[in-house]
Amino acid sequence: MRTCDIDGCDKKHSAKGLCSTHYNAINRTPNPTSEYTCPMCGDSFVKEAARANRYKNVFCSPDCNVLYQMQYLERRPATLKAMATRAAKKLASSVQPEAPQCVVHYSTCKVCNTLMCHENARKSYCSKRCDNRARGLRRGKRHNIRRVAVFERDAYMCWICNQRCDASLTVPHRLAATIDHLIPQSFGGNHDLDNLATAHLHCNSSRGASWSYPMVA
Repeated sequence: MRTCDIDGCDKKHSAKGLCSTHYNAINRTPNPTSEYTCPMCGDSFVKEAARANRYKNVFCSPDCNVLYQMQYLERRPATLKAMATRAAKKLASSVQPEAPQCVVHYSTCKVCNTLMCHENARKSYCSKRCDNRARGLRRGKRHNIRRVAVFERDAYMCWICNQRCDASLTVPHRLAATIDHLIPQSFGGNHDLDNLATAHLHCNSSRGASWSYPMVA
C-alpha cells in the first residue's frame, strides 16, 4: 500500500503523493481573518473569521478561555452544582463494581465419597447420578420401614395360608415374607395399611392380581 511521501507520515496516499491531511493543509485556501478583542484581558488579536464566528466569545488564548469559564460558574452556583452532580454520576457509572469473592468449600459426596470442590456450602452430592441414587435409597428406606410395620402387626402370619413366615428369609426365597394387597391394585386397591397384609412370596405369586384366595400348603 502506498503511503504519504512526507517523512514520518504513514497514512494512506490520497493525491499528489500526499495523504488527505497534508494535501488539505498545503492546498487549502486560507479563510479571511478579522481582528477581535479578548473579552477577558482586552487584548486585540487576529483570527480566522469563519472559525471565530462559530462561538459567542473569542479568546486570545486557552488560558483566558479557562478563566472566563471559571468566573461564569462562580456567578452561577446552581450550574456548577449540576455539573458536579453529572461528573459524579459519570464517574460512578464508569467504575466497575468489585466482583464478589468466591468462597471455595471442600466436602465429600455422601454416596460415593468423592472429594468435591464447590461454591455451595450445602452441596451433598458430586453429580446428578449420586443425587438420584440417594433419593432412591431414602425412598427405599421408608418403604422398608413400612413393610416391617406390616409384618410386625401381622406377627409374620401369612393371611393366605395361615402359616408363619420366616423373618430370616429374604426374596427370592418362596417362604420369605412379602406385602400383599387385599384389594388388588388392578381393582382400585390403595397402599393404606388397612389394605396391606403379610403373605409368603409363593402365596402372593399364586394369588396374583385376582380376588381368589388360594390355599397353598
